[in-house]
Amino acid sequence: MDLSVLIYTIWASLFFLFMMSLQFKGPGSAHKASATFYPSVLVIVPCKGMDLTLMDNLLSIKDQEYGGRHELLAVVDDRDDPSVPIIEGAGIKYIVSEHHEQGSGKVRAISTAIRLYQEYEVYVIADSDALVGHHWLSTLVSPLADKRVGVSTTFPYFNPKGGFWSLTKMAWGFIGYSLMRSNLTRFGWGGSIAFRRDLLDDISFKRFSSAIVDDITLTNIAKEKGLTIYYTESCSPIINSDDDFKKFFEWSNRQTAVLTTQIPVLPLLGVIYEIFYIALLYSSIIAAITISPYFLILITPFLMGFYGLLKRSVRKTPKLLLVYLIMPYIYIINLIVGSRMKAITWRNVTYPIRN
Repeated sequence: MDLSVLIYTIWASLFFLFMMSLQFKGPGSAHKASATFYPSVLVIVPCKGMDLTLMDNLLSIKDQEYGGRHELLAVVDDRDDPSVPIIEGAGIKYIVSEHHEQGSGKVRAISTAIRLYQEYEVYVIADSDALVGHHWLSTLVSPLADKRVGVSTTFPYFNPKGGFWSLTKMAWGFIGYSLMRSNLTRFGWGGSIAFRRDLLDDISFKRFSSAIVDDITLTNIAKEKGLTIYYTESCSPIINSDDDFKKFFEWSNRQTAVLTTQIPVLPLLGVIYEIFYIALLYSSIIAAITISPYFLILITPFLMGFYGLLKRSVRKTPKLLLVYLIMPYIYIINLIVGSRMKAITWRNVTYPIRN
């Protein structure tokens, strides 16, 4: 066998085995949730501007089957916010965020609610763009019965309501499921996250209230206290998306930028992985044509990945194949652009994320 073919076969085989191991990554929730744990809960929904299906989202959060005392509270920046008439129409109580904190608008809203409503045992943060099921609250809260759990969270399904780029956002979001299913990469997602009141003592609350990103700050606080992050897959919300090209890339770069501030090595490792991923796909096809058809076995992870995308998607369309093929290039762009961003813009407000 030619030396170059041998070297290629060894490299391709090792990377193939690595990719297959990722395909079979198991769920990592370490503790069993309780079906009888119903603490008093304050559900905090920061609202700014108009989300797609905002009324339906708020009504779904309001309409919960929960066995204990719970209250839903929306928080807005000011009473002239476009979301206020929708909040009032849904019959939901709301307050105006205090502005003396240094954190982002969302963090200020959450901090204001926690400071004014200290009598609750558990706090839940819900994004206003999330559409949830009737048992979302009870499912999300139940793992906190275990004192070893610091944060209970889930991850959304981005439901494509628009064209090609809303399909791409759906596919992009599926990487979150992979991250959530491993203890090493799991994080609290701020669109649905629950934590006990004692997680934020005076020092931690001061740190949280001056943060830019709510969910990563809560995740770090929990981990630093030796507590685990519980992933409640069964209560995943739906986020209806009508993204165009501009909206999708702004969103994906922003998400990646925030992650890279917490995982500085992510851009380097991520770009290397995606380059290897692309190289394995196309080189295995070329090798199957020029050397031996047996090299087609190396495309198994790609077929499995595409099958997973097709299975999860509610829209079965040939466009999904194109989406799947371009995703590695999009991830590379996100990692490069996101790692260089010094600030993020959300709802027309810019926040610094790096010195």
